[in-house]
Amino acid sequence: AAHLDSGLDVMVGRWALRAPWELASAEVVRHGRGSLIAAYMRYCQRELSRQFPPLLHALMQPLYPLFTGIPRNNHYKRELARLYSRGHDGSWDHFHAIVTAALRQLPQDALEGESHEPKLQK
Repeated sequence: AAHLDSGLDVMVGRWALRAPWELASAEVVRHGRGSLIAAYMRYCQRELSRQFPPLLHALMQPLYPLFTGIPRNNHYKRELARLYSRGHDGSWDHFHAIVTAALRQLPQDALEGESHEPKLQK
């Protein structure tokens, strides 16, 4: 049975990497991916200001699957990859510029949360 548990762990881990939005809390879903990105960017800014910051690549990885299933997701991912591959200095300013440019590729409603309007029943 132990081998089944580790297999399940791997499958859940892959799911989390490929579709992190599906694992988001109700609070994040309500406020939208924009709030998730903002919180993650604050985290990245703190990490990049440390004496020994992580590699920019490690911080960018969670951003790729965040908009899976959203229109223009491929444009967003392509822009992340294109800008990152140009060379970088590992700074917060560069990281912020890359993410901001990539987010511009998405429709605005991709960053917004659920509608707060009451749903009408038929």
